[in-house]
Amino acid sequence: MINLLLDIIYPPSCEACGTLIPSRSELLCIKCRLNLSRTDYHKLRRNPVAQHFWGRLQVERATSFLHFREQSICQQLIHKLKYEGRPDIGVALGRLLASELKVNGFFEEIDLILPIPMHKAKQKKRGYNQAERLAYGVALQTSIEISTDHLLKGIHTESQTKKGRAKRFENVRDSFSLQNERDLDSKHILLIDDVITTGSTLEACGRLLKDRLDCRLSILTLAATD
Repeated sequence: MINLLLDIIYPPSCEACGTLIPSRSELLCIKCRLNLSRTDYHKLRRNPVAQHFWGRLQVERATSFLHFREQSICQQLIHKLKYEGRPDIGVALGRLLASELKVNGFFEEIDLILPIPMHKAKQKKRGYNQAERLAYGVALQTSIEISTDHLLKGIHTESQTKKGRAKRFENVRDSFSLQNERDLDSKHILLIDDVITTGSTLEACGRLLKDRLDCRLSILTLAATD
């Protein structure tokens, strides 16, 4: 009833262009959904995201759903997700990317989803972890179990924005930890994050998992910088 009243007072509109849409859960109008800058990397095993980890981390598969480009719909949505208090956008995008990727079998044999964690202080300030919201959307669409209790970030690191790959990895290398790690042994784990630039954060988490566990590892992000 409350949602119905909200829709009457504030009709749902496309998050990118403002066109009216049937439901808030759709997020985008048909035109903007079609205009999303999809990478289609999941159709190629030797794709640019997978190449980030060659010789550094053994992964089963790795992909990003969208290209992150200036002034793109993707950039608009990620800005709202991260800086405008819109965790619902993360869930909706997680569901969207999962619905498209599972057609090509990307999620086959995945046992558990681990979103890249945020430091508690940063998460408290933002109110949520955007990677966790994306992962929750993927879990809803695929029925794969998600855990936020095993992979933790214990050290609050500096911003990565202006750092190169080596500095980024050095910045995050020892900032993550595992708890109840035996629960993860022998599983195929999917790490999820919002954007991949150099892959240093995902590499740090992946190395921790591979060093401590007998596990298989795959990687998924919403977007990748070009």
